[in-house]
Amino acid sequence: MFNSKPNGGVDKRAQEAEKKAREAEAEAKKVEAIKNSIAQAIEGMRAFALAPSTDRCEAAAKRVTELLKNPKAPRDFVTEMRARSDDLLKSCFMKAASDAAAAALSAAHHDDKELLGKKIGEAKTHLARALQLKAPPEFKMACNRALEAASMTGFVTHDGPTKAKPGDFAPKPPDRAHGATPMKFEQPKPAPGAVPPKPGMVAHR
Repeated sequence: MFNSKPNGGVDKRAQEAEKKAREAEAEAKKVEAIKNSIAQAIEGMRAFALAPSTDRCEAAAKRVTELLKNPKAPRDFVTEMRARSDDLLKSCFMKAASDAAAAALSAAHHDDKELLGKKIGEAKTHLARALQLKAPPEFKMACNRALEAASMTGFVTHDGPTKAKPGDFAPKPPDRAHGATPMKFEQPKPAPGAVPPKPGMVAHR
């Protein structure tokens, strides 16, 4: 009788190699599926950031964070996607703060006190969150200037000259109505041959 063990050993090793190859392929597909689900969640965040919809963007960011905890997700991919998620969330709150500040300025110009207070509150809330997400200091300064301008615009009657409303960046004309610059009227020129009227007299036609 012939010993079949050598061939049997080769077949077994081949089967094991084939099994490992199948397992590696299945694992790669799982990793790819994980990466795709994370990428889709990031795209969902992008839409909310552009809206901006802060509540939905926050919820989407939490979902991304949970997906990134998967141990099968490649570490370099996790680092990249986390950075994208943070940037989108920061952009969302920056845009929300900017939009609220602009709405506050508009409400101030329209003397809408209720809307002004509401929008100033919203802008401050969104700004605080944006700063937590490392919004640049330049944005903080710009947003605070807009809110200060909104707070100083309207609702107050001045007896003397008024300052230009901070929300308007174009040069303001003189406030002639309140005497900042006296209005000058040009005297009409007399017709040829006519005698100019003396001061205090009314010229008759």
